[in-house]
Amino acid sequence: MTRVNTNFTFHNVGQGLFYSGEISSSQNIFRFIYDCGSFQRGLVYSAIKHFKNEIDKNNRVINLLILSHLHADHTSGLNDLFHYFKVEEVVLPYFTPIERLLIALRTVNMPGWYYKFLADPVPFLMERGVERIIIIGEREGGEEKAPPSEFPPPGERISSGINIKKLPDDENLKRTVFENDTNWQDIDELRESWYWT
Repeated sequence: MTRVNTNFTFHNVGQGLFYSGEISSSQNIFRFIYDCGSFQRGLVYSAIKHFKNEIDKNNRVINLLILSHLHADHTSGLNDLFHYFKVEEVVLPYFTPIERLLIALRTVNMPGWYYKFLADPVPFLMERGVERIIIIGEREGGEEKAPPSEFPPPGERISSGINIKKLPDDENLKRTVFENDTNWQDIDELRESWYWT
């Protein structure tokens, strides 16, 4: 009979969420993280370092990272997590490009990597060595109950290369942003809050 050990931890990160779990036997370890962020980035960084120190340095692998959504209080620790751990698989919800843009515009004073992540999560994650990405939810064009998208598709390798460019002036895009987010009073305020690098 194989003995199975479990350990589940809600890490203290203030407003946000960093939850980890480990299921292990004498032969195998399965480690997962559910969300990794906080509005207090120092707290999530300390929690990740503490978590790292509890794990054997020869086995710093996260088998599964689940992101509930892309807001900073649930993702602000990702860059530090990828610094200390290899992440094999990521599951995240689908957000349209305009939804990701609106999240970016409402989130100020974040490091550049966060805005690159929002611009296109798949290349961002693949550049950091993620082997498989599963996107759950609605696809562009409004297809309801779409099956999860998987990157790379089984049997294929996708080259990772990211080329982030500033969005060109686009009147339709501006109008869409203003219609969907009444917090922005004029385009100057919008541009001052634009932090793409």
